[in-house]
Amino acid sequence: MLSLKIRKAAFQCFAPVIDAGTLSRLRRCSKFQRRDLLRWLDDAGLSVYLLDRLERQGHAEDIGPWLRDELILRKEANRLRVLGLLAEFNEMIRKVESYNVRYAVSKGFGLAPDFCSHPYLRHHSDVDLLVFRDDCESACSAITSLGFQRSPFSSADEIIFDGKGPSAGNGALRSYKLRCHSKIEIHVEREVPLAVRKRVEGLEFPVQPLSLQFSGHVLHAFRHLREGWIRPSWLVEIGYFIELHRGDAHLWEDAYAAWHPEEVQAAWLILRMVEARVGIAMPQAFREKNVELAPGVEAWIHACSAAFLLAGCNGSRLNLLLADAMGPSVSRVNGLKVFPIHKVAHPSLVGKVQLQGFVRSIPFLFTRTIQHAVNAVGFYYHRASWRAELARLSMDSGNRPQRSVI
Repeated sequence: MLSLKIRKAAFQCFAPVIDAGTLSRLRRCSKFQRRDLLRWLDDAGLSVYLLDRLERQGHAEDIGPWLRDELILRKEANRLRVLGLLAEFNEMIRKVESYNVRYAVSKGFGLAPDFCSHPYLRHHSDVDLLVFRDDCESACSAITSLGFQRSPFSSADEIIFDGKGPSAGNGALRSYKLRCHSKIEIHVEREVPLAVRKRVEGLEFPVQPLSLQFSGHVLHAFRHLREGWIRPSWLVEIGYFIELHRGDAHLWEDAYAAWHPEEVQAAWLILRMVEARVGIAMPQAFREKNVELAPGVEAWIHACSAAFLLAGCNGSRLNLLLADAMGPSVSRVNGLKVFPIHKVAHPSLVGKVQLQGFVRSIPFLFTRTIQHAVNAVGFYYHRASWRAELARLSMDSGNRPQRSVI
Protein backbone atom coordinates (compact mmCIF):
# COMPACT_ATOMS: atom_id res chain seq x y z
CA MET A 1 0.00 0.00 0.00
CA LEU A 2 2.95 2.31 -0.66
CA SER A 3 0.97 4.11 -3.38
CA LEU A 4 -1.59 5.29 -0.79
CA LYS A 5 1.25 6.68 1.33
CA ILE A 6 2.54 8.66 -1.65
CA ARG A 7 -0.97 10.00 -2.34
CA LYS A 8 -1.27 10.95 1.31
CA ALA A 9 2.03 12.83 1.12
CA ALA A 10 0.78 14.79 -1.90
CA PHE A 11 -2.49 15.67 -0.18
CA GLN A 12 -0.61 16.78 2.95
CA CYS A 13 1.01 19.51 0.84
CA PHE A 14 -2.29 21.42 1.09
CA ALA A 15 -1.95 21.72 4.87
CA PRO A 16 -1.04 25.19 6.22
CA VAL A 17 2.55 23.99 6.83
CA ILE A 18 4.33 21.58 4.46
CA ASP A 19 6.51 19.09 6.30
CA ALA A 20 10.01 18.41 4.96
CA GLY A 21 9.42 14.67 5.29
CA THR A 22 6.41 14.95 3.01
CA LEU A 23 8.49 16.55 0.25
CA SER A 24 11.20 13.94 0.72
CA ARG A 25 8.67 11.13 0.31
CA LEU A 26 7.46 12.62 -2.97
CA ARG A 27 11.00 13.10 -4.22
CA ARG A 28 12.07 9.52 -3.45
CA CYS A 29 9.02 7.67 -4.79
CA SER A 30 9.53 5.05 -7.49
CA LYS A 31 8.56 5.35 -11.14
CA PHE A 32 5.47 3.20 -10.62
CA GLN A 33 4.42 5.27 -7.61
CA ARG A 34 4.86 8.52 -9.53
CA ARG A 35 2.65 7.27 -12.35
CA ASP A 36 0.03 6.06 -9.89
CA LEU A 37 0.19 9.41 -8.08
CA LEU A 38 -0.30 11.38 -11.30
CA ARG A 39 -3.34 9.30 -12.27
CA TRP A 40 -4.86 9.92 -8.86
CA LEU A 41 -4.04 13.65 -8.92
CA ASP A 42 -5.70 14.00 -12.33
CA ASP A 43 -8.85 12.18 -11.17
CA ALA A 44 -8.89 14.16 -7.91
CA GLY A 45 -8.57 17.50 -9.74
CA LEU A 46 -5.41 18.30 -7.75
CA SER A 47 -2.56 18.21 -10.29
CA VAL A 48 -2.47 21.92 -11.08
CA TYR A 49 -3.52 22.87 -7.55
CA LEU A 50 -0.55 20.93 -6.15
CA LEU A 51 1.97 22.63 -8.42
CA ASP A 52 0.51 26.05 -7.63
CA ARG A 53 0.66 25.30 -3.90
CA LEU A 54 4.30 24.17 -4.08
CA GLU A 55 5.30 27.18 -6.18
CA ARG A 56 3.67 29.60 -3.76
CA GLN A 57 5.47 27.96 -0.83
CA GLY A 58 8.81 27.82 -2.68
CA HIS A 59 8.94 24.00 -2.73
CA ALA A 60 8.46 23.24 -6.43
CA GLU A 61 12.12 22.19 -6.76
CA ASP A 62 11.92 19.90 -3.71
CA ILE A 63 9.77 17.16 -5.27
CA GLY A 64 12.25 16.07 -7.92
CA PRO A 65 12.54 17.06 -11.61
CA TRP A 66 10.43 14.21 -13.07
CA LEU A 67 7.33 14.87 -10.96
CA ARG A 68 7.74 18.64 -11.23
CA ASP A 69 7.99 18.51 -15.03
CA GLU A 70 4.88 16.31 -15.26
CA LEU A 71 2.91 18.79 -13.15
CA ILE A 72 4.16 21.70 -15.25
CA LEU A 73 3.02 19.86 -18.39
CA ARG A 74 -0.44 19.45 -16.85
CA LYS A 75 -0.57 23.11 -15.86
CA GLU A 76 0.13 24.24 -19.42
CA ALA A 77 -2.29 21.69 -20.87
CA ASN A 78 -5.04 22.83 -18.53
CA ARG A 79 -4.36 26.50 -19.36
CA LEU A 80 -4.92 25.78 -23.04
CA ARG A 81 -7.98 23.67 -22.23
CA VAL A 82 -9.51 26.45 -20.13
CA LEU A 83 -8.90 28.98 -22.91
CA GLY A 84 -11.09 26.86 -25.17
CA LEU A 85 -13.72 26.47 -22.46
CA LEU A 86 -13.77 30.22 -21.83
CA ALA A 87 -14.38 30.94 -25.51
CA GLU A 88 -17.28 28.47 -25.63
CA PHE A 89 -18.63 29.72 -22.28
CA ASN A 90 -18.60 33.31 -23.53
CA GLU A 91 -20.56 32.31 -26.64
CA MET A 92 -23.02 30.39 -24.48
CA ILE A 93 -23.83 33.12 -21.95
CA ARG A 94 -24.13 35.75 -24.70
CA LYS A 95 -26.62 33.53 -26.52
CA VAL A 96 -28.61 32.80 -23.33
CA GLU A 97 -28.78 36.50 -22.47
CA SER A 98 -29.94 37.33 -25.99
CA TYR A 99 -33.04 35.23 -25.18
CA ASN A 100 -33.66 37.37 -22.05
CA VAL A 101 -33.25 34.38 -19.74
CA ARG A 102 -33.15 35.05 -15.99
CA TYR A 103 -30.34 32.84 -14.77
CA ALA A 104 -27.21 32.51 -12.64
CA VAL A 105 -24.04 30.49 -13.20
CA SER A 106 -23.41 27.84 -10.56
CA LYS A 107 -19.92 26.45 -9.88
CA GLY A 108 -17.55 26.28 -12.87
CA PHE A 109 -16.00 29.62 -13.77
CA GLY A 110 -18.23 31.27 -11.17
CA LEU A 111 -16.02 29.85 -8.40
CA ALA A 112 -12.98 31.97 -9.36
CA PRO A 113 -11.41 33.86 -7.65
CA ASP A 114 -13.15 33.09 -4.34
CA PHE A 115 -12.66 29.29 -4.29
CA CYS A 116 -9.46 29.30 -6.36
CA SER A 117 -7.12 32.13 -7.28
CA HIS A 118 -7.38 31.52 -11.03
CA PRO A 119 -9.76 29.55 -13.29
CA TYR A 120 -6.79 27.76 -14.91
CA LEU A 121 -6.26 25.88 -11.65
CA ARG A 122 -9.63 24.09 -11.77
CA HIS A 123 -10.37 21.03 -13.85
CA HIS A 124 -14.10 21.27 -14.52
CA SER A 125 -15.69 20.33 -17.84
CA ASP A 126 -19.39 21.20 -17.55
CA VAL A 127 -21.60 24.25 -17.08
CA ASP A 128 -24.37 24.52 -14.48
CA LEU A 129 -27.04 27.18 -14.96
CA LEU A 130 -29.77 28.05 -12.47
CA VAL A 131 -32.73 29.14 -14.59
CA PHE A 132 -36.12 30.52 -13.59
CA ARG A 133 -38.75 27.97 -14.61
CA ASP A 134 -40.69 30.44 -16.79
CA ASP A 135 -37.54 30.93 -18.89
CA CYS A 136 -36.56 27.26 -19.28
CA GLU A 137 -37.88 26.88 -22.82
CA SER A 138 -35.99 29.98 -23.93
CA ALA A 139 -32.81 28.71 -22.25
CA CYS A 140 -33.17 25.33 -23.95
CA SER A 141 -33.67 27.00 -27.31
CA ALA A 142 -30.55 29.09 -26.79
CA ILE A 143 -28.42 26.07 -25.86
CA THR A 144 -29.81 23.97 -28.73
CA SER A 145 -29.06 26.73 -31.24
CA LEU A 146 -25.37 26.37 -30.34
CA GLY A 147 -25.33 22.72 -31.41
CA PHE A 148 -25.83 20.95 -28.07
CA GLN A 149 -28.12 17.93 -27.99
CA ARG A 150 -30.64 17.33 -25.21
CA SER A 151 -29.80 14.19 -23.22
CA PRO A 152 -32.32 11.40 -22.56
CA PHE A 153 -31.17 11.52 -18.93
CA SER A 154 -32.92 14.90 -18.47
CA SER A 155 -35.71 15.30 -15.94
CA ALA A 156 -38.29 17.98 -15.17
CA ASP A 157 -35.99 19.65 -12.63
CA GLU A 158 -32.67 19.09 -14.38
CA ILE A 159 -32.28 19.44 -18.14
CA ILE A 160 -29.01 18.05 -19.50
CA PHE A 161 -27.34 18.77 -22.82
CA ASP A 162 -24.47 16.64 -24.10
CA GLY A 163 -21.29 18.33 -25.29
CA LYS A 164 -20.73 18.83 -29.01
CA GLY A 165 -16.98 18.25 -29.06
CA PRO A 166 -15.04 15.13 -30.14
CA SER A 167 -13.82 12.48 -27.75
CA ALA A 168 -10.72 13.36 -25.74
CA GLY A 169 -9.09 10.14 -26.88
CA ASN A 170 -6.69 7.95 -24.94
CA GLY A 171 -3.42 8.70 -23.17
CA ALA A 172 -2.13 10.01 -19.86
CA LEU A 173 -3.34 13.57 -20.54
CA ARG A 174 -6.59 12.68 -22.32
CA SER A 175 -8.70 14.58 -19.74
CA TYR A 176 -6.81 17.79 -20.63
CA LYS A 177 -7.31 17.50 -24.39
CA LEU A 178 -11.03 18.23 -24.57
CA ARG A 179 -11.33 22.01 -24.97
CA CYS A 180 -15.10 22.24 -25.09
CA HIS A 181 -17.68 21.49 -22.41
CA SER A 182 -18.76 17.89 -22.01
CA LYS A 183 -22.14 18.73 -20.53
CA ILE A 184 -24.54 21.62 -19.92
CA GLU A 185 -26.98 21.31 -17.03
CA ILE A 186 -29.99 23.58 -16.52
CA HIS A 187 -31.34 23.44 -12.99
CA VAL A 188 -34.95 24.63 -12.89
CA GLU A 189 -35.64 27.19 -10.14
CA ARG A 190 -39.11 28.05 -8.85
CA GLU A 191 -38.05 31.63 -8.20
CA VAL A 192 -35.80 34.04 -10.07
CA PRO A 193 -32.24 33.17 -8.93
CA LEU A 194 -30.53 35.74 -6.74
CA ALA A 195 -27.57 36.95 -8.76
CA VAL A 196 -24.78 39.49 -8.80
CA ARG A 197 -22.56 40.29 -11.78
CA LYS A 198 -19.03 38.88 -11.71
CA ARG A 199 -16.11 39.45 -14.07
CA VAL A 200 -13.70 36.56 -14.72
CA GLU A 201 -10.98 36.74 -17.37
CA GLY A 202 -12.78 39.64 -19.09
CA LEU A 203 -16.15 37.85 -19.15
CA GLU A 204 -19.06 39.24 -17.16
CA PHE A 205 -21.94 37.01 -16.09
CA PRO A 206 -24.39 36.59 -13.19
CA VAL A 207 -23.55 34.34 -10.23
CA GLN A 208 -25.15 33.69 -6.87
CA PRO A 209 -24.07 35.82 -3.88
CA LEU A 210 -20.98 34.52 -2.07
CA SER A 211 -22.97 33.08 0.83
CA LEU A 212 -25.13 31.00 -1.50
CA GLN A 213 -22.10 29.91 -3.54
CA PHE A 214 -20.43 28.63 -0.39
CA SER A 215 -23.47 26.87 1.06
CA GLY A 216 -24.22 25.31 -2.33
CA HIS A 217 -20.66 24.10 -2.92
CA VAL A 218 -20.57 22.44 0.50
CA LEU A 219 -23.85 20.61 -0.11
CA HIS A 220 -22.68 19.66 -3.60
CA ALA A 221 -19.69 17.90 -2.01
CA PHE A 222 -22.00 16.13 0.45
CA ARG A 223 -24.32 14.91 -2.28
CA HIS A 224 -21.43 13.19 -4.04
CA LEU A 225 -20.16 11.80 -0.77
CA ARG A 226 -23.53 10.14 -0.24
CA GLU A 227 -23.34 8.68 -3.74
CA GLY A 228 -20.01 7.05 -2.91
CA TRP A 229 -17.39 9.45 -4.33
CA ILE A 230 -16.02 12.91 -3.68
CA ARG A 231 -13.39 14.94 -5.52
CA PRO A 232 -10.68 15.96 -3.02
CA SER A 233 -10.16 19.26 -4.85
CA TRP A 234 -13.59 20.38 -3.61
CA LEU A 235 -12.33 20.21 -0.03
CA VAL A 236 -9.27 22.23 -1.01
CA GLU A 237 -11.50 24.86 -2.65
CA ILE A 238 -13.78 25.09 0.38
CA GLY A 239 -10.73 25.52 2.60
CA TYR A 240 -9.39 28.25 0.31
CA PHE A 241 -12.71 30.11 0.49
CA ILE A 242 -12.78 29.89 4.29
CA GLU A 243 -9.26 31.30 4.62
CA LEU A 244 -9.94 34.07 2.10
CA HIS A 245 -13.15 35.26 3.82
CA ARG A 246 -12.52 34.18 7.41
CA GLY A 247 -13.02 37.64 8.87
CA ASP A 248 -16.38 38.32 7.16
CA ALA A 249 -18.84 37.50 9.97
CA HIS A 250 -21.88 38.63 7.94
CA LEU A 251 -20.96 36.25 5.12
CA TRP A 252 -20.89 33.25 7.47
CA GLU A 253 -24.19 34.19 9.09
CA ASP A 254 -25.81 34.42 5.66
CA ALA A 255 -24.27 31.11 4.58
CA TYR A 256 -25.56 29.35 7.69
CA ALA A 257 -29.02 30.86 7.19
CA ALA A 258 -29.06 29.48 3.62
CA TRP A 259 -29.03 25.88 4.92
CA HIS A 260 -32.31 24.30 5.92
CA PRO A 261 -32.28 22.74 9.39
CA GLU A 262 -32.11 19.30 7.78
CA GLU A 263 -29.00 20.32 5.83
CA VAL A 264 -26.88 21.63 8.70
CA GLN A 265 -25.40 18.26 9.70
CA ALA A 266 -24.69 17.48 6.05
CA ALA A 267 -22.74 20.74 5.77
CA TRP A 268 -20.97 20.09 9.09
CA LEU A 269 -19.72 16.71 7.88
CA ILE A 270 -17.99 18.36 4.92
CA LEU A 271 -16.61 21.21 7.06
CA ARG A 272 -15.22 18.71 9.57
CA MET A 273 -13.58 16.81 6.71
CA VAL A 274 -11.96 20.08 5.56
CA GLU A 275 -10.65 20.56 9.10
CA ALA A 276 -9.37 17.01 9.49
CA ARG A 277 -7.93 16.47 6.01
CA VAL A 278 -6.92 19.95 4.73
CA GLY A 279 -6.17 21.52 8.10
CA ILE A 280 -8.42 24.57 7.63
CA ALA A 281 -10.58 25.29 10.69
CA MET A 282 -14.19 26.31 10.16
CA PRO A 283 -15.07 29.97 10.85
CA GLN A 284 -15.64 31.04 14.44
CA ALA A 285 -19.21 32.02 13.58
CA PHE A 286 -19.89 28.35 12.75
CA ARG A 287 -18.20 27.04 15.88
CA GLU A 288 -20.50 29.17 17.99
CA LYS A 289 -23.48 27.25 16.59
CA ASN A 290 -22.38 24.21 18.68
CA VAL A 291 -23.49 21.70 16.04
CA GLU A 292 -22.54 18.13 16.97
CA LEU A 293 -22.28 15.16 14.65
CA ALA A 294 -23.17 11.63 15.73
CA PRO A 295 -20.24 9.76 17.37
CA GLY A 296 -20.14 7.28 14.49
CA VAL A 297 -19.78 10.09 11.95
CA GLU A 298 -16.96 11.75 13.93
CA ALA A 299 -15.25 8.36 14.20
CA TRP A 300 -15.51 7.90 10.43
CA ILE A 301 -14.00 11.34 9.78
CA HIS A 302 -10.95 10.64 11.95
CA ALA A 303 -10.44 6.95 11.15
CA CYS A 304 -11.60 6.53 7.57
CA SER A 305 -12.03 9.77 5.64
CA ALA A 306 -8.33 10.04 4.70
CA ALA A 307 -8.22 6.55 3.21
CA PHE A 308 -11.59 7.19 1.56
CA LEU A 309 -10.23 10.28 -0.23
CA LEU A 310 -7.04 8.49 -1.25
CA ALA A 311 -8.63 5.23 -2.42
CA GLY A 312 -9.60 6.65 -5.80
CA CYS A 313 -12.44 4.19 -6.43
CA ASN A 314 -16.21 4.27 -6.19
CA GLY A 315 -17.87 2.04 -3.65
CA SER A 316 -16.16 3.39 -0.52
CA ARG A 317 -19.53 4.75 0.55
CA LEU A 318 -20.10 6.50 3.82
CA ASN A 319 -23.24 4.46 4.47
CA LEU A 320 -21.30 1.21 3.97
CA LEU A 321 -18.40 2.23 6.18
CA LEU A 322 -20.76 3.31 8.98
CA ALA A 323 -23.11 0.33 8.71
CA ASP A 324 -21.77 -1.42 11.81
CA ALA A 325 -21.62 1.71 13.94
CA MET A 326 -24.96 3.24 13.01
CA GLY A 327 -27.27 0.40 12.05
CA PRO A 328 -28.95 -0.61 8.77
CA SER A 329 -31.11 2.52 8.51
CA VAL A 330 -28.06 4.58 7.57
CA SER A 331 -28.69 3.66 3.93
CA ARG A 332 -31.73 5.98 4.06
CA VAL A 333 -31.52 9.75 4.25
CA ASN A 334 -34.04 9.83 7.14
CA GLY A 335 -35.48 13.22 6.26
CA LEU A 336 -32.24 14.86 5.16
CA LYS A 337 -33.33 16.98 2.20
CA VAL A 338 -30.14 17.46 0.22
CA PHE A 339 -30.22 17.29 -3.59
CA PRO A 340 -31.99 13.95 -4.13
CA ILE A 341 -30.30 11.59 -6.56
CA HIS A 342 -32.14 11.61 -9.90
CA LYS A 343 -33.40 8.30 -11.19
CA VAL A 344 -31.85 6.97 -14.36
CA ALA A 345 -33.97 7.47 -17.45
CA HIS A 346 -36.10 4.59 -18.70
CA PRO A 347 -33.94 1.94 -20.43
CA SER A 348 -35.84 2.29 -23.70
CA LEU A 349 -34.69 5.91 -23.92
CA VAL A 350 -31.01 5.24 -23.36
CA GLY A 351 -30.51 1.79 -24.89
CA LYS A 352 -28.93 3.21 -28.01
CA VAL A 353 -26.66 5.49 -25.99
CA GLN A 354 -25.56 2.57 -23.80
CA LEU A 355 -24.87 0.38 -26.84
CA GLN A 356 -22.75 3.07 -28.48
CA GLY A 357 -20.84 3.58 -25.25
CA PHE A 358 -20.20 -0.15 -24.93
CA VAL A 359 -18.89 -0.44 -28.48
CA ARG A 360 -16.52 2.50 -27.93
CA SER A 361 -15.28 0.98 -24.67
CA ILE A 362 -14.40 -2.47 -26.12
CA PRO A 363 -10.69 -1.60 -26.69
CA PHE A 364 -10.35 -0.60 -23.02
CA LEU A 365 -12.66 -3.24 -21.55
CA PHE A 366 -9.91 -5.63 -20.45
CA THR A 367 -7.75 -3.00 -18.74
CA ARG A 368 -10.75 -1.45 -17.02
CA THR A 369 -11.85 -4.85 -15.77
CA ILE A 370 -8.43 -5.41 -14.21
CA GLN A 371 -8.49 -1.91 -12.70
CA HIS A 372 -11.93 -2.41 -11.16
CA ALA A 373 -10.85 -5.79 -9.78
CA VAL A 374 -7.82 -4.22 -8.12
CA ASN A 375 -9.98 -1.41 -6.73
CA ALA A 376 -12.51 -3.89 -5.39
CA VAL A 377 -9.83 -5.90 -3.60
CA GLY A 378 -8.36 -2.72 -2.15
CA PHE A 379 -11.79 -1.51 -1.04
CA TYR A 380 -12.64 -4.66 0.86
CA TYR A 381 -9.14 -4.84 2.34
CA HIS A 382 -9.44 -1.30 3.71
CA ARG A 383 -13.07 -1.77 4.70
CA ALA A 384 -12.10 -4.53 7.13
CA SER A 385 -9.43 -2.38 8.78
CA TRP A 386 -11.73 0.67 8.83
CA ARG A 387 -14.51 -1.30 10.50
CA ALA A 388 -12.08 -2.50 13.17
CA GLU A 389 -10.89 1.07 13.75
CA LEU A 390 -14.47 2.32 13.94
CA ALA A 391 -15.30 -0.29 16.51
CA ARG A 392 -12.34 0.81 18.61
CA LEU A 393 -13.06 4.54 18.33
CA SER A 394 -16.82 4.60 18.66
CA MET A 395 -17.54 1.66 20.95
CA ASP A 396 -14.83 1.87 23.61
CA SER A 397 -17.39 3.41 25.94
CA GLY A 398 -19.57 0.32 25.63
CA ASN A 399 -22.45 2.35 24.23
CA ARG A 400 -23.54 1.94 20.65
CA PRO A 401 -23.55 5.34 18.85
CA GLN A 402 -26.98 6.80 18.27
CA ARG A 403 -28.31 6.86 14.74
CA SER A 404 -27.98 10.07 12.86
CA VAL A 405 -29.79 11.69 10.00
CA ILE A 406 -26.59 11.22 7.98
